[in-house]
Amino acid sequence: MILAAGLGTRLRPITDHVPKPLSPVGNVPVLGRHLDALAAIGVQRVVVNASHLAAQIERFIGDGSAWGLEVIVSPEREPAGTGGGIARARPWLQDQEEFLVVNADIVHGYDLRAIAARRRASGAAAVAVIRRTGARFPSALGVDDARRVVYVPGLEAPAGEPVDFAGIHVLTPVIFAHLQPTGSIFVDGYAPLMRSGGLVVAYEDPDADWFDVGSPAGLLEANVAAARAHPRLPPEAATHADVTPPVLIAEDAILAPGCAIGPDVVVGSGARIGAGARIIRTVVWPATEVPAATTLDGAIAYPGGVLVADELQRPA
Repeated sequence: MILAAGLGTRLRPITDHVPKPLSPVGNVPVLGRHLDALAAIGVQRVVVNASHLAAQIERFIGDGSAWGLEVIVSPEREPAGTGGGIARARPWLQDQEEFLVVNADIVHGYDLRAIAARRRASGAAAVAVIRRTGARFPSALGVDDARRVVYVPGLEAPAGEPVDFAGIHVLTPVIFAHLQPTGSIFVDGYAPLMRSGGLVVAYEDPDADWFDVGSPAGLLEANVAAARAHPRLPPEAATHADVTPPVLIAEDAILAPGCAIGPDVVVGSGARIGAGARIIRTVVWPATEVPAATTLDGAIAYPGGVLVADELQRPA
């Protein structure tokens, strides 16, 4: 299941018009990246919950055949929360031995098969993927030396080492005995599961890439990483622009003579960069026009505006 029903408030005003899961990273919508990853490991059915601008998500998914998947959209008139969203998908998930749940607002490099293998080897009711990044209670998860989860929000007293949740679980159907129609997967699912003696374990891979693309800084950082990992410079673009690699430029993007692009820039399909524009460490969304003589540095340019990711810490 992909949890895609959030409002995307941190990305406003972009998400007033485009749902957060359709934000592009490396010129591929984040939701598409998740579907690609699930298809690659042999998943056959995916449930996607949708609420804010749900019609756009439904159009993007279509019948799922673009990924060779059966994709079911679980609509929510109002967002039901992480726990409520999973509870409402029970008819499609309850007959499985286990099921994977991924937040739509991350981009990651985790081995999804290995996460499932961790649950099977441990016999746990659930496994949560964690990151050790200076997390603090009470919002953090707590893990012990054996990588068992010993605290989640909703339990009475913090315990173990505080860690961040990375937005990926493998759950078993026992979780449905605790979930409510609305609410949090941790407060309403994990906490009562653990109180009743259910084993929850953690999975960790400190070498895996991970980005929170629900924030301007994270979305820009993920695009910078994509430009560095998969640079692309169409030959025609190089004849018109002063390009400093790495860049990832769509084949049909139009770069006017005299513009300067890069480093660390992604330019989407159908985008137009005006003469004399200077673009550094920026993602230009598809079908976006950057006017002539504009300078963008550390920004997200989208149809209708520019969002500056002030909090992004620039890599050395």
